[in-house]
Amino acid sequence: MNHKEYAKSRKLTLKQFNDLSKLVLGTGTSASGDLDDEQISKLDAAIAAAAEQVNALSKGNSPAETIAGELPQETSQEANALATSGNNGLKTSSNTQVIEILGEDLLRRNMAIFMTHHIRSLQRVAETHKAILNKFEQEVYSETAETFARMTRKMEDSFTDINRIAKPQTEEDKQLYQDYISLVEEFLSPPNP
Repeated sequence: MNHKEYAKSRKLTLKQFNDLSKLVLGTGTSASGDLDDEQISKLDAAIAAAAEQVNALSKGNSPAETIAGELPQETSQEANALATSGNNGLKTSSNTQVIEILGEDLLRRNMAIFMTHHIRSLQRVAETHKAILNKFEQEVYSETAETFARMTRKMEDSFTDINRIAKPQTEEDKQLYQDYISLVEEFLSPPNP
C-alpha cells in the first residue's frame, strides 16, 4: 500500500501521515514509497493506542491534564515528566505525541476506522503465524514419515538377509552363512592369552 492510499483509508492528511510515520517508524518518508505489512501494523497500532487513550479521556482534557488528574498529589509538570519516564511512560508519551499529531477530534470521529484497521493488522499477523506453524508441522510430519519408511526398508532388508543366510540356497549364501557362524564363534570365544 502506498502512503497516499494509507492516509486516505485512515482519513489522514499527508502532513499528518508524514509526522506520524516519522514518530512511529523513525524515518522520513517519500510520498511515492510503499508501506510493508509490518510498517502498516506499527502505524495502525500507534493510532489505535492513541484512539483508545482519547476514548478513555474525559472530553476537554488533554492527555497531560488527565495524567495530572489521575495523580492529584503531583503537579502538571511532574505528571508530564512521569509520562515520559519508563517503558509505560514512553508508551503514554508516544500516544500523547500521536494524539497531538492527529488531533483528538479526528481520533474520536474515526475510532471505528482505526480500530478496524488495527484488528485487521492483528488478524494478518495471526494468519501469518498460523501459516508458519502449519508449514513447520507438515515438515515435521514429512520428515518423520521418511524416517519411518527408511527404518522399515532397512528392517525388511535385514530380515531378508537373515532368512537368506539361515536358509542358504546358493554357494555364495552357504559361504556367507559359514562366515557368519565363524564371526559369532570368534566373538563368543574367550580371548587367547
